[in-house]
Amino acid sequence: MDRFTGKIAVVTGGGQGIGAEIALSLARQEASIVLANRKPEGMAKVKEEIMRLGGKCISVPTDITIKRDIDRLFEATLKEYGRLDILVNNAGTIRPALFDEMDEEDWDFIQRVDLKGLAFCTQAASAIMKKQKYGKIINISSMSALGVYMPGFASYSAAKAAVNSFTQTSARELGSWNINVNAVAPGEILTDLTYKDQTKEEVEVKLQRSTDMTMLKRLGQVADVANAVCFFASDESSFITGTVLSVDGGRIDRM
Repeated sequence: MDRFTGKIAVVTGGGQGIGAEIALSLARQEASIVLANRKPEGMAKVKEEIMRLGGKCISVPTDITIKRDIDRLFEATLKEYGRLDILVNNAGTIRPALFDEMDEEDWDFIQRVDLKGLAFCTQAASAIMKKQKYGKIINISSMSALGVYMPGFASYSAAKAAVNSFTQTSARELGSWNINVNAVAPGEILTDLTYKDQTKEEVEVKLQRSTDMTMLKRLGQVADVANAVCFFASDESSFITGTVLSVDGGRIDRM
């Protein structure tokens, strides 16, 4: 497919899970990719796969909580490709902690990764896109931003709710430059992050609960999210902006 021929896409958190699948999906449709990830190990594998497909890809080790790292990421993008068409703000993390047990570092860590990094990546990308009068920015939110999720996710839910608000506000500010800003809010998607900092028993309970809560009675796959991102990254969505799209199998607990 040549849906993204000539397009340049930056994917943060592109070394694993949802981010890796998004990068691969864009590359399969002829986009040239810039992978950004704090840990370089995962990016090497994704880059190798993209190159095997005949695509173009560079990887830039990036800690999105550090603004100078963000600036270096977009400088590298311009140096390599000369433009930027698509930004996928996928990088994120979780650190489960009950609200009354959460400490300051738990709170700040989530806000730095899931909100601050996304905001300043958007700022850097939009500065390039304004000059082009064209751009697509897709933020990865979460179903936890749209209703009460499991105990232990207060900081994460707050950050992702802020992502939704930031999506709408930045869409308004950037619309006159022909820049679309949208968000995808995944439900329970099977990735390595699903198992982060939790026991096997805790994960099994969570996954069963999440399955039972969907109309489709299954968990999501990374491709389900990547497909939605590719739609927002394409010109098929040119008259859609400021939208948060749930990709969650139909969560009946929010009805």
